[in-house]
Amino acid sequence: MSNTVQNETAFAPELKKNVLPVLVGLALAFGMTLAMLLLLAAVAYFGDIGDGFLAPIATGISLLFLFFSVRIVSKGARGFLFGAVVGLLYYVILYICALSMFAEFNFSVRTAVFMLIGILTGGLGGLVGKLAPEKRSKHRKKKK
Repeated sequence: MSNTVQNETAFAPELKKNVLPVLVGLALAFGMTLAMLLLLAAVAYFGDIGDGFLAPIATGISLLFLFFSVRIVSKGARGFLFGAVVGLLYYVILYICALSMFAEFNFSVRTAVFMLIGILTGGLGGLVGKLAPEKRSKHRKKKK
C-alpha cells in the first residue's frame, strides 16, 4: 500500500508539469478570445461591418489568440506537442459548445479543417514560444 502512495506522489509533479500549462493555455486562449469577440460584437452592433466579414474576423481572432496564449505559456521541452494539444482541445471545446447551442450543428469537413488549423496554429505557437529567447530582468545582475 505504501508503494501505491509513493507512486502517486512521484506522479504528481509530472502531472503538474504537463497538465497545468495546458489548462493555463486554454484559459488564456478562451479569455483573450472572448474579450476580443465581445469587442467585435460591440463594433458590429454599433458600427457598420457587413455580416460577411464577421465569421472570417472571428476565426482570425480565435487563431491569433490561440497562437499567442500558447506562445506565452510554452517554455518546456515539448513546445510543438504542447501547443498542438492545446489547439486540439481548444477546438474540441468550441465544437462541444456549438453542439450544445445549435441542434443541427454536425461534424463536417469544414469542422475537421478548423481542428487541423487549430492544431497547427497551437503547435506553431508552442514552437515559437519554446524557441523565443528569455527576456532578462533589468534587476538581475549580469554574469561576468
